[in-house]
Amino acid sequence: MFGKLFLGVILVFMVGCANLPATLVTKSKDPITDLTVILQHPQVNQNKEVRLGG
Repeated sequence: MFGKLFLGVILVFMVGCANLPATLVTKSKDPITDLTVILQHPQVNQNKEVRLGG
């Protein structure tokens, strides 16, 4: 009983984390996702979309 309940809870959390929230969707196909790219060339990367996580 406990095993099935545990599996169900895990599956619910996995499905909830599988989709990208609408607030994080970007217009460009390749947003900057690496902070070092921005730090190395700050002027070149101005006005580009960025998605950083923590």
